[in-house]
Amino acid sequence: LINSYVNRTDLGLVRDLAPNGKTILGAKQTLKMPVLNIVGDKSPHVDATVTFNGRLDPAKCTWMKIRDAAMVLEEQPTTVAEAISLFLQGLGYVIKKGQAQSTPTFAQEFAQEQKTQTP
Repeated sequence: LINSYVNRTDLGLVRDLAPNGKTILGAKQTLKMPVLNIVGDKSPHVDATVTFNGRLDPAKCTWMKIRDAAMVLEEQPTTVAEAISLFLQGLGYVIKKGQAQSTPTFAQEFAQEQKTQTP
């Protein structure tokens, strides 16, 4: 596993877009599927995700930085779940919500913070 990690190669992804926003015929390799790129604002990998996002077609990628987290799946799981849900809804998928959430959503937490910070 360590050897595979050390000897990994670059994916060779490149953003080749014409000035009109369309992909150039014969363009180099890029991802063709929608991508949700999530990183925590305290993560040491923020720059790497920005670089990766810059190599993708802007019409097919979404980059999101979650505040107050380094490892977003461990520190902000509800925020990540909400982001994935909204991303899928944007692609046209319907997400059925289960029972009422026991933890507040990102929007609810943000609204609560705004109320407490207002003089």
